[in-house]
Order: sequence, then structure tokens, then C-alpha cells
Amino acid sequence: MKYNSNEIETVLFHKQMNLYNRIDNLLNQKFDELPPDTISDLTSTLIELDDRIQSYKRDLKLNFPEVYEVFRLIKVKDHTLLARLSQRIESTIMIQYAAKRIAEEKPDLPIFTIHDSIATTVGNEDYVASVIKEEVLKLTGLKVKLGKEYWD
Repeated sequence: MKYNSNEIETVLFHKQMNLYNRIDNLLNQKFDELPPDTISDLTSTLIELDDRIQSYKRDLKLNFPEVYEVFRLIKVKDHTLLARLSQRIESTIMIQYAAKRIAEEKPDLPIFTIHDSIATTVGNEDYVASVIKEEVLKLTGLKVKLGKEYWD
């Protein structure tokens, strides 16, 4: 059976979320209270996660050797720098571009920036998402997929 890229991406996303949820559930327990089979699950989950990370690194090195080398050099100097740069880029796009544009176009629309997200009222989420996608595309040339999260 042949799958399209969206189907593959969806399956991989759900597998990754399942993996993260398993890790989160295990880490929220006191380690010394875990039964042996749970410790075994945690170990295999961490090994699976490490294998996936190593695979991503190999793919990056193979397909984009110059980018890989820049990342490697940055991480040698400060292993937290790439994550901090990524967070800074995301927050800059959200606050200085997307939120600013929304505030200019619809000044009465309630929006709240939270890290790399913009929260709004029900009924306005498609507009906010479209602005975010347009601003990311304009600034980076990348088409992003956004998720929606509804609060109770």
C-alpha cells in the first residue's frame, strides 16, 4: 500500500506523541516506586528515542553537510545555544510579526501570546492561524502546519 506524505507525517507524529506521553507518564512517578516492567518500558522508550535522534542526525549530515557542521560547531561551544536561538526566532515571529499584524488589522480581537503560540477566542482561530502561516512563509520561506488547542 502506498501512503502519501501527509499520511506518513500523521502516523509519525502520533508515534512520537505516544512516545513522549509514555516518557512523561513514567517520569511523573517516583523512580524507586516503579515496577520492573515499567523500568524496562522506560529503558526501551529512551533507547527508541535516542535511535530516532541519531537517525535524524545522520539524515541531516547526509543531506545538508554544511548545516550539520554549523550546528555541530555551535553545540561544541554551547549545547543550549541552538535551542535558545530557535526559541528566540519563534517568539520574534509570533510577537513582532504575527501578533503585531493581527493587532493592526483587527485591533479589537483578543489575542494572548504564550511562548511560541497565539491564543484567541473561538471563531477567530482560522484568521490567527492564517496570519501566522503567512508571516512564517514571508520571513522564512517555510510552509508550517499549525495545531489548534481548545481550552475548557
